[in-house]
Amino acid sequence: VGDPPRELDDRDLVLMQKIPPTVADLRRLKARYGDRLRFYAHDHELYCLRRHYYNPFRHLCDRTYSFFPCRLCAAVTRPQWVLRNVFRPLCAFREEMREVRTFVPSTYIKDNLVKNGFPPERVKVLYPLFVRPLREEAAAHRWMPDGRLRILFMGQLIAGKGVGMLVDAARLMTRPHELLVVGTGRDEAKLRRRASEGVTFLGWQENAQRFFADADVCAVPSLWHEPYGTVGAEALSHGVPVVTFDVGGLADWLIPGETGVFAQAPDGRTRVPEASTPAALAAACALAVGLVLHTGFFDISHDLQLLMVLRIPAGLRGSPHLLSSFYLRA
Repeated sequence: VGDPPRELDDRDLVLMQKIPPTVADLRRLKARYGDRLRFYAHDHELYCLRRHYYNPFRHLCDRTYSFFPCRLCAAVTRPQWVLRNVFRPLCAFREEMREVRTFVPSTYIKDNLVKNGFPPERVKVLYPLFVRPLREEAAAHRWMPDGRLRILFMGQLIAGKGVGMLVDAARLMTRPHELLVVGTGRDEAKLRRRASEGVTFLGWQENAQRFFADADVCAVPSLWHEPYGTVGAEALSHGVPVVTFDVGGLADWLIPGETGVFAQAPDGRTRVPEASTPAALAAACALAVGLVLHTGFFDISHDLQLLMVLRIPAGLRGSPHLLSSFYLRA
């Protein structure tokens, strides 16, 4: 990290979105900007060397950071990271960062930071904001026009996003449906071979938000602890309910039976490994049909946006320059 231009020194607030490469860089920024420096912790990098917060066996992690076990986990998962992780002083970074006021996108990330020693009074939840669709757009939305459930996935085609689980779930569904996959990634070729009839891959698309207009359900089948799950909340801002697994910070915006459906284990629990299966995801999609057909969903998306606005710390309301940093759609 080079020194920021001097003309930025008169800014009221300086926002870091990633921790600097070295502790010395961080100390220099703290000395230069003092209490004007803020950090937006939108991933797991302050308590997980891999940043994904699951172990080499693809099991979700919930432990606090520990020097030797966490370095071993990172080395086994990514051997090329061994040198970087052995010499990365994560404890020193955390000690310095405890003095920096921190914003997070969900209560889940806040809880993890507090669990790892951050003072709770210095960590504030600041939700991303989304502009609600126009009333005429809402009125024009046609739900399941030909009786087929139109499922939309948008995101990277990689293992952690759970697209393979969604493709397998589509094969198990008995109701007529179609699955539209928007995005690309290293697993795309494998997923295309794995998909059944009725699954369409569109690759990377400009202005991908336009696909919400022809979707009945947005699937967010993430298998890792999503810090917030932006695409799901964005779907709600367009009035489209979400089907997902109960991981990470998704429970901050998904209200079961109102804004979407969590996949469930046979005993009804959601935040357990038994709920993260193709069969559970297929059953959740079937439950979402009732939500699509019987819920005034655009009123719910409006309520969700109001909730997000009200939870912004009072001292930061009305600052468009700050809010634009947090994905404000204009």
